[in-house]
Amino acid sequence: MFDVDDENIWFYDDLVGEIEAEWFGGVSVKMFKEAQDSFDGKDYNLRIDSPGGDVRAALSIFNLIRGYSGKV
Repeated sequence: MFDVDDENIWFYDDLVGEIEAEWFGGVSVKMFKEAQDSFDGKDYNLRIDSPGGDVRAALSIFNLIRGYSGKV
């Protein structure tokens, strides 16, 4: 599951590449970046329960979170 509302991102799925996300589901870096960008610098809650996945995708998402201007 990957969902976004006014204050939260729920991230309860595998981390995968773009192609895998389209074919099999999961959360890609692009999906996460679009969700985070929708908050436009405002604070948000990130709820993660992921069984794992692609290490490169995880590092990219980590860097997106670390570079975000709002509080996560």
